[in-house]
Amino acid sequence: MFGLGIAGVVSGLAILSGSECARWLGVTVAGLGALGQLLFAQAYPLWSLVIAAVYFLAIYGLLAHGGEERTVLTSSLSESREAIEPQSDVTDMSSRRVA
Repeated sequence: MFGLGIAGVVSGLAILSGSECARWLGVTVAGLGALGQLLFAQAYPLWSLVIAAVYFLAIYGLLAHGGEERTVLTSSLSESREAIEPQSDVTDMSSRRVA
């Protein structure tokens, strides 16, 4: 379990750096951690099931939403560039009448 904890921290840091292989390492570590927690179910049934559920949520998050970070970063960068660059269709607001 200690080794899985260290591997989880390493894979988490690698996921933050954007590595695609680290995502699969995280899925593997979480899967082994969930299996390990189910082996402790006889000694601590409620605790083991809760922690196994957390591992399964981590697996779901890595598989379903793992590739979205780059898409979000790319779209936010393009939006910030549009905000910085001047727009060519800007009109003078002082000439407009308020109805």
